[in-house]
Amino acid sequence: MREDDEPDEGLKRLLDARDAGDTDLLLESLRSDPAYAHVSARLLANAGERRAVPLLAELLDSGRGSARLAAVRALAQLGPPAGARPRLVAIALDDDLPSAREWACIALGRYGDVEAAQLLISLLTDRKRAVRLGAARGLVEVGDPDLIEPILAARRRRLRHPIDWFLSRDAYREIVLAFERGERRRLS
Repeated sequence: MREDDEPDEGLKRLLDARDAGDTDLLLESLRSDPAYAHVSARLLANAGERRAVPLLAELLDSGRGSARLAAVRALAQLGPPAGARPRLVAIALDDDLPSAREWACIALGRYGDVEAAQLLISLLTDRKRAVRLGAARGLVEVGDPDLIEPILAARRRRLRHPIDWFLSRDAYREIVLAFERGERRRLS
């Protein structure tokens, strides 16, 4: 933002498009404006614009961390296409941004199958707290009631690490409650 707190012209154009309901301009920005693709991705996901899904899947390969993170997060919100699965797995396992890994876990959970669940269970022991919590949230998305036990076990393991427990206890409480209430697709 500029000194006078006014958004720059590129951002203003996207916010005006959002306010006017001009999703075509936001979609075009995903294709042609790498500096603002992350903003367009967020705005399109918040609008529930499913036409963005193929373009968001392409952004998973972006060299820009902000664009990749926004694409993963938007796909977690909108639901990822089948073709994006290998890339989401790669991001969940090994991306420079722990937050991208976290949201990839949530997006993978949206597939709702055993293969996704097994990967997410394995990530409940990841070194990064964000990834562990994303994996737990992803398991909620899978929607299988039997998956509560790995989440509870992961939560118990955190008790051995007091600082980590303190930092993640509220998130685990929220995840377990969401799981018990069957609240899929509300964690993103």
